[in-house]
Amino acid sequence: MKAPMAHDPLLGELIDFGTLPPGVRTAHTPPLRAKGEFRVRSKAVARLWNLPRTGAAVPTPVVVTQEGDAQRWQRSFGDQRLTTRQWVENGLLTEANGPGRIAMRVSPCTDGVHYETVRAWLGPFRVLWYLHVEAEVGEAEGGWTIDVRVRWWPFGIICQYSGMLRPE
Repeated sequence: MKAPMAHDPLLGELIDFGTLPPGVRTAHTPPLRAKGEFRVRSKAVARLWNLPRTGAAVPTPVVVTQEGDAQRWQRSFGDQRLTTRQWVENGLLTEANGPGRIAMRVSPCTDGVHYETVRAWLGPFRVLWYLHVEAEVGEAEGGWTIDVRVRWWPFGIICQYSGMLRPE
């Protein structure tokens, strides 16, 4: 595993990046290439947000690059690609996926980082009361774990994916 930086251009603006476990810092330090497998459960309505389809042991490579003040996150869940852009705005981590955009509060947790939506938009429309994303990135031997849950009213959890990534 590469030696993680003490300060990530994005998370370092929001939390004390240097106190996070090494694997969690690596997970947030571009440039990054990682791979692993994820278990994905999703409903058909998740396709509206370009979220991954259901599958067990889905191969999931991830590439993160720095682009000025933002980062491009390219994930593939099997043959389905999910590319987002992340940046810090008004003290929140903002992530855009096509016409959808969420702003998340980032906080340290027991073995990593917790993310929780505080604002969401679909195009120009704010949809906070409809969409809620929660995620954790945690330390694991030789890499890190990820658990993401996406709820969309009135459907409940429309997508949940979890697994482990290791740097290439």
